[in-house]
Amino acid sequence: MTQTIAPLKFELDTAEPQWLQAVRQQGFEFFDNTPLPTRKPEEWRYSHRRLERVLFREFDYLPASDADLSQVQWPAELKPEAVQVVFINGHLAKLDAEQLNEAGAKLLPIEQALKHPKHVLEQSFGQLVPPTQSHAAAFHYAFSHSGVHLYVPRNTHLEQPIQIVHWVDRPRTTVLPHLHVVAEQGSQVTVIEWFLSPEGTELICSHAAEIDTGDNAQVLYSPVQLWGSGASHLSHQFFKNERDSRLQAVLLNLGGDFTRLELSTEQATGADARVSCAYLGGERQHFDHQTKQIHSAPHATSNLDFKGALTGKARSVYRGSVFVKKAAQLTNAYQLNNNLILSEGARADSTPSLEIEADDVKCSHGATVGQIDPEQVLYLMARGIPKAIAEQLIVRGYLAKVIDLAPTEAIRAAADQAINRKLY
Repeated sequence: MTQTIAPLKFELDTAEPQWLQAVRQQGFEFFDNTPLPTRKPEEWRYSHRRLERVLFREFDYLPASDADLSQVQWPAELKPEAVQVVFINGHLAKLDAEQLNEAGAKLLPIEQALKHPKHVLEQSFGQLVPPTQSHAAAFHYAFSHSGVHLYVPRNTHLEQPIQIVHWVDRPRTTVLPHLHVVAEQGSQVTVIEWFLSPEGTELICSHAAEIDTGDNAQVLYSPVQLWGSGASHLSHQFFKNERDSRLQAVLLNLGGDFTRLELSTEQATGADARVSCAYLGGERQHFDHQTKQIHSAPHATSNLDFKGALTGKARSVYRGSVFVKKAAQLTNAYQLNNNLILSEGARADSTPSLEIEADDVKCSHGATVGQIDPEQVLYLMARGIPKAIAEQLIVRGYLAKVIDLAPTEAIRAAADQAINRKLY
């Protein structure tokens, strides 16, 4: 079956399992039949026009067939030999799983894993982030054929981080990478995703990450969004945290023109989820962060900290919710969004919220929007530091609480370079 919407052609692959074809069909039908959101829904109040412009651009969605690792512009501190997976213009250019296989783990191209008739993906692909969650999710599941699946067996500790690079230098390209991670009971793993492109490369990235952290397992996930100007980044991230597990997510959103993040965490009994995000916007960058912390079981913890700085005419939107069900007694949940405004044209809107049905919990939320304290700038200037560098140091210190949580020096160095470019 072949159908077309805007420039996109939807065609089911009969070589794929029936369950996967059903997921793709569900995504396409939602995308094709559901009206795009207007400004009336609160979650799209400030970004609905951006979504419409992104989803109906005349971009190619099929990945380029040519891929040359030499064309990737690596961040200064990121060593190519430390990267296991590289996608170039949506096409898999490198996958090095030798050491993982020796440890019993599996790192597979998502298209290979999906076509396996009895693979674990059948139980979870499209379940954590359903195709009907939004137009962007539907778009992703209908057309995505690239990404990786990582399986970490029980009690396996992977010492080296799994690093995945998405590089796009082909103008007017749409890429749809999917990350699927299953960390079994007692396992430990760190996963890093890099999103890179040259300045001025128009592209659309529709990304999804589904991460299942098993009982007593530990997962550290760090997506580093460093797209150049011209990029639109739509990302859905869902973290299912099983009993007594620990999730730490460290997000950096520093590039692109438009970023829309929909992130959810769901905690089982005793689970601990900590999500931190740093974003820095300049010129007319637009960041829209939507988060959900879902507590359905008792004795669980979630801590969310989103921290941003805006200059030029940049804009940020944050809307976060903590949901505590009646059975989730002794929940400890915290949600915070802080924004630092560095210019008259920048703007931040923040709407945190709590929905609590249980009666024995510790839950709180907060949001701030403010400017640099002039006294801090004067203090540094009095010690011979130029004003521009003083402000740069203050912003770096402000974002340090998140950036310094990043699992590698390469990430921290890349974040520092991005701050320098925008503020100096």
